[in-house]
Amino acid sequence: MNEAKHLPDTRERILDAAERLFMESGYEGTSMRMIT
Repeated sequence: MNEAKHLPDTRERILDAAERLFMESGYEGTSMRMIT
């Protein structure tokens, strides 16, 4: 049950990282490895 509580935080962190990297490196210059 505790894991479900942390899912939104993890999702938000991943989305924030992806957005920042897309802005810095563009879509083509960003990999999944960079995001995670």
